[in-house]
Amino acid sequence: MKILVLGSSGNFGSALTIYLKKNSHQVSGMERGEKIPAPLDEFDACFLAIPLKEAIEFLETHSHDKVIEICSVKTPMTKFRNRVISIHPMFGPGSIGNPDFRNIIYVDDISPPNSMGIIEELFPDFFIESMSADEHDKLMVELLVKPYLTSILAAAISKPVQWKTTCTSHKAFQKLASISAIESRLVLNDTIRHNPYSKRALDELQEGLAILMKEME
Repeated sequence: MKILVLGSSGNFGSALTIYLKKNSHQVSGMERGEKIPAPLDEFDACFLAIPLKEAIEFLETHSHDKVIEICSVKTPMTKFRNRVISIHPMFGPGSIGNPDFRNIIYVDDISPPNSMGIIEELFPDFFIESMSADEHDKLMVELLVKPYLTSILAAAISKPVQWKTTCTSHKAFQKLASISAIESRLVLNDTIRHNPYSKRALDELQEGLAILMKEME
């Protein structure tokens, strides 16, 4: 296939470009803000590996039945129902080679009918699970939002230790804090702020802290 990747030099865009080329696709990369190198109709697929706001702006000004958006929150994409193929690749540059994380969510109530086939063709060695936009966003609260929130909290209270002595608890704490550190801050913020169910996760976190404070009185 002839494929265009918008945001090809980003964390995910670069990994996606490498993967597609390895699978013998002809891939053209495009940086954010650059002019599209050819009419969209000349491409068999166009990936939007760009932040949510830019993806929405692109979809508001371009039309092509093979545009594939990969944002980590789907409620804002529902206004483009049947106009964009909506997926969420559940892997990144560091995990794309691990078969345990070769998973893709296909959002069936945004994507045009019968568009699952192009995703199966592009990612033949991946497990693809179909669900609605609402189901996706509820799931992402558990898989992403809660880990991100607790990681941000851990990073905020983490302090360097001057001694060589350490333990497994501290190592686990550092690993938790690193989750948010290695993610794109823009993608992380989009995932939390634009998910309509993130408030529930924040409430649960606050309730947990309140219980802990009461137990320590």
